[in-house]
Amino acid sequence: MGNDNNKVRCAICFDFDGTLAKGNMQDPWIEELGYKNPKEFWKKVDDFQQQKEMGRVLAWMYFILKESKEKGISLTKNKFKEIGKKVNLFSGVNDNFFWRY
Repeated sequence: MGNDNNKVRCAICFDFDGTLAKGNMQDPWIEELGYKNPKEFWKKVDDFQQQKEMGRVLAWMYFILKESKEKGISLTKNKFKEIGKKVNLFSGVNDNFFWRY
């Protein structure tokens, strides 16, 4: 019982957009990339994904990675925590979920 190696680890993942957060969860990162209006980023993503005939999720992930690298933004755990704190969650989400970072 006292051995941590025997503990079962579990992760619960949510699609935050419109479910737990107002707007898109990517918005704080998009702002970090220098976009004044997130619609500019999403237009670029949509045009690219149609041109390459790929899924939208992979397309926005590609641009987050690519543009972060170009701007010298590190993709570290601490950076994700910093950006994640800026996600605009609906009222009550923090009170009703156990967040462990």
